[in-house]
Amino acid sequence: MPVTVEVLTNIIDQGYINQNYQDIAKSYQQAVVDSSMVDMPPEFEQFWSKWDGQATPCFYAAYFNRRIIGWAIVNKVDKSWVLEALCVGLPNHGRGVGERILQVLTKQAAEAGCQLLVDKPAIYFEKDSSKL
Repeated sequence: MPVTVEVLTNIIDQGYINQNYQDIAKSYQQAVVDSSMVDMPPEFEQFWSKWDGQATPCFYAAYFNRRIIGWAIVNKVDKSWVLEALCVGLPNHGRGVGERILQVLTKQAAEAGCQLLVDKPAIYFEKDSSKL
């Protein structure tokens, strides 16, 4: 399954955002509804507003056939990239999407002279979470 991972500079102003935003919001809703995360806001807009507009967080999207199938929020602090959230849509669980996102983030962090920290992300939603 060839998955492309890239940073989105503004998830709301992208020209193709309607479908992307729906994919992102849907996977977030699935993560919140299908888990025991009671501290999470019920809507993605509320979740994203805590990072939107800040200088250091980056939103990474994983694509397959031009559809977002997973995403991550990374907060870049000094020489560390902190994984704040990682979410993979239900239909793609167990297909290595989360692992692919982590591979790309780890490589890009190393290329920037930083380390990716994955201690306690807000969301980690894939079939086998033992890889974190």
